[in-house]
Amino acid sequence: MSETAHFVHHVIDLMSDAEEIRVRKMFGGYGIFIREAMIGLVSENILYLKADNQSSKKFEERGLRPFTYFRKGRKVKLSYYQAPEETLEDREAMQKWMHLAYEAALRSAR
Repeated sequence: MSETAHFVHHVIDLMSDAEEIRVRKMFGGYGIFIREAMIGLVSENILYLKADNQSSKKFEERGLRPFTYFRKGRKVKLSYYQAPEETLEDREAMQKWMHLAYEAALRSAR
């Protein structure tokens, strides 16, 4: 198993309380979904969680960075922020932040 696949497996294990969680390879990384809502992505072994106008401040207050990439020479910022470090070590912390991301994904889908 590759290092990235091992990391994704670890993340999913921490999220295992969620119903219908699935992972899909995409954009050179992995998308993480609950039902049809994309709640996170993994790129370069970093977990990013979905945020919106209501939740992004919680990430920013912690100094967590948004997911960015370059397209046609321009920096593009997506509404996904790096997950707090404790989410990768503590199932309860992961559940809290995962639900925050799920709620943001549902609001964004409306």
